Amino acid sequence: MKNYKEINLLCFGNSLTYGCLVNKGYTDFLNDKLPSHVHIINAGVPGDTVLDGINRINNILLLNRPDITIIEFGVNDAFSLMPLNKFEDYYTSLIQRIPNIKILMIPHQLYDATDSKVVKPYYEKIKSLAESFNLDIIDLSQIRLSEDQLLEDMLHPNEQGYSVYCDKSYQILEKIIKF
Repeated sequence: MKNYKEINLLCFGNSLTYGCLVNKGYTDFLNDKLPSHVHIINAGVPGDTVLDGINRINNILLLNRPDITIIEFGVNDAFSLMPLNKFEDYYTSLIQRIPNIKILMIPHQLYDATDSKVVKPYYEKIKSLAESFNLDIIDLSQIRLSEDQLLEDMLHPNEQGYSVYCDKSYQILEKIIKF
């Protein structure tokens, strides 16, 4: 039997990471799918922006000592009308504070076309940052979840939608983590 190094996987973001209003979010599905030597830490907080993430990252890093971090912010930043240049500065600062392997996650295309237009520049900025820092990216922005994959708010995925998040995340993680 092969011994694997224990790995702490930090999932850091907002309600999309937290798994808002569902029994199983994408981190729960990942936990079921990943081998037992990978320990998932869900540090999603509903309503958080990247600035909120900066304010809490140091404590989370101290408490959890992650080997890999998936960072997911952008939707709340867009809806709060955070200036795009500030979003980029804050996101850059957050990336630089995390010393381990980092993966950026871009959430799904929003169901409402107007909402999708609001978040698109933020999603593009995340892609640009991933390229600048040479980071892996879990890009869900080309996926438009159907009505039966979303909660009634038409923003948050239901468990079917989160299984899509899990599958895309797993594809990236299996390249990084030795199973």
